[in-house]
Amino acid sequence: MNEVSLKLSEKSVTTIKRGSKSFSFAGMFLAKEQREAAYLLYMWCRHVDDAVDEAPSKEEALKRLEAVREGTVAAIQGVNTKIAEPYVAFAHVFKKYKIPEHYPLELIEGMAMDVRGDEYQSFEGLHLYCYRVAGVVGLMMSHVIGISDEEALKNACDMGCAMQLTNISRDVVTDFRLGRVYLPLKELKAKGIPRNCVASKTHRKEVLKVVEELLKKADELYQSGDKGLVYLNWKTAIAIKIARNIYSDIGRIVLSQKSVVWESRAHTSFLRKIYLAAKSIFQVAILKIKFKSHGWERRPIDTTWRFG
Repeated sequence: MNEVSLKLSEKSVTTIKRGSKSFSFAGMFLAKEQREAAYLLYMWCRHVDDAVDEAPSKEEALKRLEAVREGTVAAIQGVNTKIAEPYVAFAHVFKKYKIPEHYPLELIEGMAMDVRGDEYQSFEGLHLYCYRVAGVVGLMMSHVIGISDEEALKNACDMGCAMQLTNISRDVVTDFRLGRVYLPLKELKAKGIPRNCVASKTHRKEVLKVVEELLKKADELYQSGDKGLVYLNWKTAIAIKIARNIYSDIGRIVLSQKSVVWESRAHTSFLRKIYLAAKSIFQVAILKIKFKSHGWERRPIDTTWRFG
């Protein structure tokens, strides 16, 4: 990679391996250029997330998030200042792949929702949060990996939102201990679950029912995401399908744990990932055969996708 240092490129690999084994595994199937850019983008996303999660107080989190916003805007504007490595990484990807500035700023606003402690009465409100912290990542990745039709933007956004719903379903108790409740409050009330009892074993069966509904929503979004694979080239479609299958499998594992759910973090084993990779290759092959008349050619993206 000529535009960024070898050291930075190597650090981005270390960051994704430490932060997400699922994305790291799926990323191996991307073409080299797209893989390196995806890892650099992840490095910035991880930095934004850590700025909030590692802050010792709400006040410090707000302060750090404002610094993140300033650093990101500087990277977007190409300001020649000594900025931290995640912003150098982002500036490279932003410029090279012509990413709309709306997307990274929306992600930062999603992080602000976490800092404020926003909670969501309904799935619709939660969907906006998912769009901001994950849907826009799918949209930025569309610029990195290349699509042949802008129709795929909606699919990419839905795929990101589905993955975030899976994350929420996996981390219900962990998030509660951090003071965060993402499950729709109307659904909790309907099941007779007090907001302060989300992590209680007494209500675990009822909370799992709410999570089951959330994962049904995620499955609908995954299916929408699948429809966008036809607008990707072979290698990219396989990589995205692998990430999708690994994430949706985490949701399956959560539901299968039943009475011991959330006592340990749901994850897929390496051997299971190998199986899901093979399954993904087969599924993409079937898809490509079905739509064999649809030729693939990377085309410019002129649309900035917005929620709602």
